[in-house]
Amino acid sequence: MTSRSSATDDPAVGRSALLEALWSSDAGVVLYEAVRDADGRIVDFTRTFMNPAGRRMVGLDADAGPRRLLDERPGHAALGLFDAFAAVVEGDGTYATEVRYDADALDAWYALSASKAGDGILVLFRDVSAQRRAHAALDEAHAAREELLSSISDGVFTMDRDYRITYVNEAMLRILGMRADDLLGQRMFEVFPEARGTAFEDGYTRALEGEGPLVFEEYYPPPLDTWYQVRAYPSASGMTGYFLDVGDQRRLETRLTQAQRSETVGQLAAGVAHDFNNLLTVVGGHAELLAEGLADDPQAQRDVAAIADAARRGADLVTQLLAFSRQQVLRPETHPAARLTREVAPVLRSVLPERLGFSVEVAEDAGQVHVDPRQFQQVLVNLVLNARDACGEEGRIAVAVSRLTVEGSGTPAGPGIAAGDYVLVTVADDGEGMSAEVAGRAFDPFFTTKDPGAGSGLGLASVYGIVTQSGGHVDVDSAPGRGTTVRVLLPRFEAPASSSGAGGAPRPGQADGSATILLAEDHEPVREATKRMLERLGYTTLAAHDGEDALARASAHEGHIDLLLTDVVMPRLDGPGLAEALAAARPGLAVLYVSGYTGERIPDDGDRPTAFLAKPFSAHDLAAAIRSLLARRAVRG
Repeated sequence: MTSRSSATDDPAVGRSALLEALWSSDAGVVLYEAVRDADGRIVDFTRTFMNPAGRRMVGLDADAGPRRLLDERPGHAALGLFDAFAAVVEGDGTYATEVRYDADALDAWYALSASKAGDGILVLFRDVSAQRRAHAALDEAHAAREELLSSISDGVFTMDRDYRITYVNEAMLRILGMRADDLLGQRMFEVFPEARGTAFEDGYTRALEGEGPLVFEEYYPPPLDTWYQVRAYPSASGMTGYFLDVGDQRRLETRLTQAQRSETVGQLAAGVAHDFNNLLTVVGGHAELLAEGLADDPQAQRDVAAIADAARRGADLVTQLLAFSRQQVLRPETHPAARLTREVAPVLRSVLPERLGFSVEVAEDAGQVHVDPRQFQQVLVNLVLNARDACGEEGRIAVAVSRLTVEGSGTPAGPGIAAGDYVLVTVADDGEGMSAEVAGRAFDPFFTTKDPGAGSGLGLASVYGIVTQSGGHVDVDSAPGRGTTVRVLLPRFEAPASSSGAGGAPRPGQADGSATILLAEDHEPVREATKRMLERLGYTTLAAHDGEDALARASAHEGHIDLLLTDVVMPRLDGPGLAEALAAARPGLAVLYVSGYTGERIPDDGDRPTAFLAKPFSAHDLAAAIRSLLARRAVRG
């Protein structure tokens, strides 16, 4: 039995169909036959077929006949294509590449593939210049985007719906202090477990669910230990976040809030302290006067002593409140910070438990500060006592004094610190530390985390007031589990240092009953108590109820007046005004100013000896101040 062959089984028919398909293809198609030398080496190729699409792509005429490859396209040799084609024919393999052909009057990108066809080669190629330009434009756009994202100060990151971090820019890495390898491909809350349950988790989840854009701020606990602002935008693949460290801004806001609270409390203190100190002067003064008549009654003496002690403690509270509100009178002097610190170091050690480690490191070149020396040392005492309470019976407290030069505003001292030379005082402890919320209120008056009765809440508040009134800055760095460091910056002062001690001051003598004192006090109970103290001390006293009354009494008094004892703040004519009014008629009159507070500086009255005595004062304080002032007056003649 024989079978009939169909037309499709005819090889000639199959070859014709293939050529027709190649002829009409959108891709360029070319057939080459190998040209060999006498030794059988391929030295060129002869083009035997090329379809119209290929001719258009390479710019050949439609009637161009067979040509030698290297005659027609010598650039093939320079680009390595000829050697690649020869290797395909000799090796029975294939070759594919994408190449920019910039020879033989052509400049375009081609994607081509070559395969062996008999003793020749079949080459298929396409002009991919448009795709190449599109890819190049996309690459340029990506590079520009990366350059833009790298140049901005905001951290930028992207995250997919599985909370996996897919991109971070350089700013993000700087803000976090991490490397890209630490973040890319990692799940957000595996890298940052502390963010669980915070505004970060809530904001990211809402953005990934399509809500947004969202803006929120949140404090991130140690090790980052700062505030961040996040702007979260949903995207097709997840979300994009913009991350900004706003810790410095928050600290500046805290400083502003503290300053505003200080101003408010200061106004309250200014309204209350004067009258309160007047009351304490009356209580303490009368307690002293009463005690003199009860020498034979021990129980009554103890009762009076309790009254006097309560008055002193009340005065201490007012002093701390005035320190916070910067209403106290400071007597600034120029001293080396190292010397002031060394002088108070034994006192600091004495208030600490024996098992608690304590060190004082003082740089001799720290420089001088222009401060009230007693208040500077009080700052150190308050800070060390606060650190002691945080450490308990064990731990370490380190006090350090050094010099610091701030080159630019806020660096490295902190936000809001002007450039200049400073003395830096730090008190650091390894105690329990404070949360951000507690640290933010550390300088508030009457704020305390101690048990009731364990503290007034004015220790750090008075530190804040003394330092800021002295032209300095104070801040606290603390976190639970890593202790607390309080930093005090005071401007370095170049003037000659004040002599220490009072060795050059005359020793107060005893009252001889011959001195006459003009007393001006508008508060009647204080006036009466002070008058009785002066008379007990043996002085002749002219008591006036205000400045104008004092002028009238001085004018009517025909004898000498040795000293004016006057309240600073009085209605109609205040103490400094009274002293000036008396100066013409009584030149050289000694003036002792007294006040519970003053927002003004006590005037320097030139050649006239002056002094200041803070209310509340005791009879002993009053006597010492008067004797010293009269002795100075006597020396001046």
